[in-house]
Amino acid sequence: MYCKSCDKRVCVQCVIKTHKSHVFEEISSGYSLKRENLRKHTFTMKKQEEILTNEIEKLEKIQEDNKIQYEEVNEKIITHEKAVKDEIEKFAKSVKDGLDTKWNLIHVGTEREIDRVKERRMTIQERMKKAEDLMNITDGNKFFKNIKDMEISLKEGFQYTAQDNDVKDILPTFVQGKFIQDNFGLLKFNNGSSKDAENPCTKIELKIGKEYLTTVDTVYRVAHCKDGHIWICSNIGKSGILQKVKPTGNMLKEISSYEIIVYDMAVSKWNGILLCTNDNKIQGIDERIGRLRNLKLDLGIGILGFVIPTAICSREFLIVVGAINNDYPKHGKRVVIRMNEKGQNEHVFEYDTYGQPIFKYPLSVACTNDMQTVFVIDGLSHDTYSAFRLVILLGKDNIAYYQGHSTLNNSFDKKFCPIAIQAAPSNNILVLDISINALHILSPIGQLSAYVSLSDMGIQCSFSLCCTSTQLFIGCQSFQGNGCESNQESMDMAKLYELNIEGCSYLV
Repeated sequence: MYCKSCDKRVCVQCVIKTHKSHVFEEISSGYSLKRENLRKHTFTMKKQEEILTNEIEKLEKIQEDNKIQYEEVNEKIITHEKAVKDEIEKFAKSVKDGLDTKWNLIHVGTEREIDRVKERRMTIQERMKKAEDLMNITDGNKFFKNIKDMEISLKEGFQYTAQDNDVKDILPTFVQGKFIQDNFGLLKFNNGSSKDAENPCTKIELKIGKEYLTTVDTVYRVAHCKDGHIWICSNIGKSGILQKVKPTGNMLKEISSYEIIVYDMAVSKWNGILLCTNDNKIQGIDERIGRLRNLKLDLGIGILGFVIPTAICSREFLIVVGAINNDYPKHGKRVVIRMNEKGQNEHVFEYDTYGQPIFKYPLSVACTNDMQTVFVIDGLSHDTYSAFRLVILLGKDNIAYYQGHSTLNNSFDKKFCPIAIQAAPSNNILVLDISINALHILSPIGQLSAYVSLSDMGIQCSFSLCCTSTQLFIGCQSFQGNGCESNQESMDMAKLYELNIEGCSYLV
C-alpha cells in the first residue's frame, strides 16, 4: 500500500498502528504519480538546459566577436601608433635638419671669418716685424728710404669689420611642443552608453594668488588687457556700470567708470575694449573723451536685418559675435557671426543641416586658439541662469553639444548651467558651471578632460572668468546679492580672485 498522506509505502501492520484514517492507494498508482511528476520536472529542466545552452552560445559568440573587435581595434591603435611615431620622426628630422642647416651656415661662415681674421692678423704681424726692423736701423739714409712705404701701409688702418652675416646669427633654441590625447585619438563606444564613461575626468587644483574686493555687487564680466588693466562690468536691473581698474598690491585702483549695461565684452588685438550693449553695433570706449563709440564691424545688417549683439570674443584678428533679432523676445534671428581681420562678415551660423535653428539664445562665445572651433553658451532666454548647454561649432557644418558630465552634475544632482566661457593658452576651453561652482575643462573638440572645484578652494558665488597666459581671474557675486550665508564682512561687495595657472598642463 501507498500512504498519500505520509507520501510513503506502508504495510498492513503500519496501517493499523500509525496510519489510521490516512488516504491510501495501491503502490502502482503512487508509482505512476511519482513518475509523472518526475517526467514533468525533467521536461522543465530540459527547457532550462536549452535556454542555458543558447545563452552560453550567445555569450561565446559575444566573446568571439569581442575578441575579433579587440584585435581589430588593437591593430588600428598599433598601426596608428606607428604612423604617429613615423610622423613625429619626420617632424623631429625636419626640426633637426633645420638646426643642422643653420649650424652649417654659422659653422662655415665662422670658419671662413676665422681664416680671414687670421690672414689679417698675419698681415699685421708682418707689418709689426717690418716696423720693428725699421726702428732698429741706425743708418739715416736707409731709414728714410724705407719709412715712406711703411707710412703708406700704416694709412691703410687696422680696423676689423665682420664681413660674413652668418657669423652674426645665433643658433635657435628649441621650444618643446605639447602632445595631448586628442592629438592621438580616443576610444568611441558604439553601444549607446554615455560618452562620460569613455572619458573619465581628472580633478585638478589651482592656487589663489591674490584676492581683490571690488566696489560692485556682481562681477558680471571681466576682461584683462595686455598692459595689466582690468575691465569689470556689473548689471543691476535696468542699470549697469563698467569700470577700468588697475591691480595695485591687493587693491583695485579705479581708473575710469561708465554708467552702461554691458552684456558681454572682450579685449581686441590692439588692447581696446569691445562691448555688447543695447545698441545694434559693437561699441568701444574713447578714453580720451570718456564716451562710447561705434566700431566698424559688419554685423550683416543688409542680410540679417537689424540684430543686437549679445556675446563677443576676440582672438588675434578674428572676432566672433552672438546676436539676436532687434525686436526680441519676438521670434527671429539667433545667430553667431564670424568676422575676419577687416571686421567683415565671414560666416553666419544660424541653421543646422536639417534647416533647424541652432541656437535658442547665444549668451556667450569663445573660440580655440587656432580659430577653427567656436563654443557657444546657449540659453533659453536672455536670463543668464537659463543657460543649459554648449553648442560646439566644428567648422562650418559639423555641430556637437555638451550638456555637462555625469561625474560632476549627476553626483551633485545639479543640472549643467554654464555661465561663462574662455579659451585657455593650452587651447582647452574653460567653462564656469554655476550650478556646482566648478570649472569644466574641455578639449578643443568638446570632451571633458578635467575639472576644478572652486568651492574646495574657498571661492564662493563664482560668476565670470578671464584667462591670460599666466593667470585665471574669477569674478564673483556678493554673498548678499547671491543669497549665500557668510560671516564675512563686506558681504555687499563682490570679490575678484587671481589664480596662478603656471605649470598646469591643462591650461598652459
